Amino acid sequence: MYQSMHTRILNTAILLLSLTFMLSAQENNVKGPLLFANTGDGPVYSNNVFHRSELPSNFRKEIDDFYFLPDFPQNFLGHIQLKISEDFLDRVTLDQIRLYTVDHALNVSVGITENLNLVTYRENYRFEASSLTLNPPGSGQSGSIEASFSNQILKTIKKAMDSESSSISGVGIVFNFTPQNEEQGNTKASELNKSTIENMFQYTPRDQPGEILIDIESDQISSNILLEWDGFSEIENVSIVLFTDENLQQRNLPLLSAEHSEYGNVLNRLTENDARKVEVRNSDELTLIFSQALWPLLGLKRSVLIKVNGLYIPPFGTATNEKVVNSENGEQATISNFPNPFNPTTTLRYNLAKDSEVTLTIYDMLGRKVRTLVNGFQKSGSYKVSFDATNLATGLYIYQLKTGLEVVNGQMLYLR
Repeated sequence: MYQSMHTRILNTAILLLSLTFMLSAQENNVKGPLLFANTGDGPVYSNNVFHRSELPSNFRKEIDDFYFLPDFPQNFLGHIQLKISEDFLDRVTLDQIRLYTVDHALNVSVGITENLNLVTYRENYRFEASSLTLNPPGSGQSGSIEASFSNQILKTIKKAMDSESSSISGVGIVFNFTPQNEEQGNTKASELNKSTIENMFQYTPRDQPGEILIDIESDQISSNILLEWDGFSEIENVSIVLFTDENLQQRNLPLLSAEHSEYGNVLNRLTENDARKVEVRNSDELTLIFSQALWPLLGLKRSVLIKVNGLYIPPFGTATNEKVVNSENGEQATISNFPNPFNPTTTLRYNLAKDSEVTLTIYDMLGRKVRTLVNGFQKSGSYKVSFDATNLATGLYIYQLKTGLEVVNGQMLYLR
């Protein structure tokens, strides 16, 4: 009897430790909703939104996030159409969305640095590393790449900065990033540093391949630069780049319509600077239609920039309940369960502030739907429902209460 109880306590401790690690990993593995652009061949996956929430300084904070669309959106009945969707339990509350066209000379490249600065540069001011050394050799999961720049390259950079000082606006590091198979691992916030200085530069890779730009100071240019990462990734074409002042023609494209798959028309919420926000959560889709600008002038190239403002909310937070309120009057629904941990049944009790369509759904740690306990219209008041996990695996489960414009998540632990 003692051995059985001891073994159960030990197994419970191991399970709780494992679940704590899984929660920590989920919170650090920031993804965010997916952005699709209609390129004429149907919606094409462009990238994830709010990837910069992965930085510790931005975690659980309302931020701005913007970048250039890798696939140029084509006219959709004379307009530009974008879609934002969510296929997991994480979610965002969106405040404002802006779309811009940036027209520039054909021999000029434009980009967004990790400090959210719009920069321009010419290819003749991009100086690629003489050699790249991978440490440890052949590793693709974690390690570092040392980029070495010859004295001749450094002299060329200094000469360009001295002779073209009036047109040089800044200095940066640029490299190409390619994420590897997500089944192999997840790339976390990576760091760029130089062993000769104390400065640390962080970047957050997106799901899609692309170019990453990091601002540095001119006195931080060195013959050796170290790129460190954690996760499965491929980094190449590491270069020092000189940013230049260029003539840009930038236009704001008005948002004409915003249709939410559940809430309907949310245009005013995304265009007015007020407290109202739009939530995108599991299985939601937000369709955005912007006005199309006239074609760029002859000899100019066009890039499209999207800017979003809002808050990313991880799928499995450490709080007992996480509430996101979209209702105008701010009234909230609440939910909890007892006992917790449980074996094999627990009772979920919830309160509705107003009459509403209600769904109460149970998910496992992988985001798979386990059971729907409630699905229908209910009047305001208090309710309770029992959940039986007899035929389910031991572990952590997530319950999600959706009521109109609200969603509340909670966690419960099933222990045998």
